[in-house]
Amino acid sequence: MASIPYRLMEEEAESSLSSSKEESSPVDAVLFVGMSLVLGIASRHLLRGTRVPYTVALLVIGIALGSLEYGTHHNLGKVGHGIRI
Repeated sequence: MASIPYRLMEEEAESSLSSSKEESSPVDAVLFVGMSLVLGIASRHLLRGTRVPYTVALLVIGIALGSLEYGTHHNLGKVGHGIRI
């Protein structure tokens, strides 16, 4: 009787592992790094001349994107896959 819940948990774990392997790829990671560089350059350019450090803007952008990906049911596509990697 104890093997049935264990078997169900094992099947769920295998299905979640196989679905995560199918969703993410090295291309997603490269796109995420490229997008991060572009966001960093853009925030530094936009915040030039202000007293706000651009690293604070990057922190806010990162928290916003992470909360969109993990906290809601919105699918961010390849950006979301890059966040989850």
